Amino acid sequence: SALWRMPAEGGTPQRVTLGTGPEAQPSLAASGRMAFSTAVDRFDIALVDLRTGQRTRLGGARSESGPGFSPDGSAIVFTSDREVSFDLWVQPLVAAVPSGRARRLTDQPGNESLPAWSPDGRWIAYANVDGGERDLWVIPARGGLAVRLTSRPGPDVHPSWSPDGGGAGFRVGPRGRG
Repeated sequence: SALWRMPAEGGTPQRVTLGTGPEAQPSLAASGRMAFSTAVDRFDIALVDLRTGQRTRLGGARSESGPGFSPDGSAIVFTSDREVSFDLWVQPLVAAVPSGRARRLTDQPGNESLPAWSPDGRWIAYANVDGGERDLWVIPARGGLAVRLTSRPGPDVHPSWSPDGGGAGFRVGPRGRG
């Protein structure tokens, strides 16, 4: 499977990725860059400059997925099992190319996924699965104490910020199913 783009006003779809493995979870930066998850034997993150076609793979020794660009394009947040459980990591970028080492953002019980950066770049919302419960949390993008946003008997996933950062939406699953 590959990722495609299509002009908002309609037209012919254009293939953006090679389709070398399941490609999903695209994140677009205002600068015209895209990050997405791709897998062959494990999930990695690929960075693509949509204007130039430059491709860079952000791959560690483990599985990495669910990328999200910071609003200014200077970093990407993603999920990785580099430290056994799935945690959130932040990778600084320079011109859409990894720069320096990724820093671990979360270290809490369970597994984190589906990160979403707030429009002002100060917060990252994400899903945490722990003991069969799926709830949403938010953490300062620079690191610090995570705060639980939801606590209910159904899965809450796919957080998304409002454009002004004043609110967030998420998908609510049926009660009693984690």
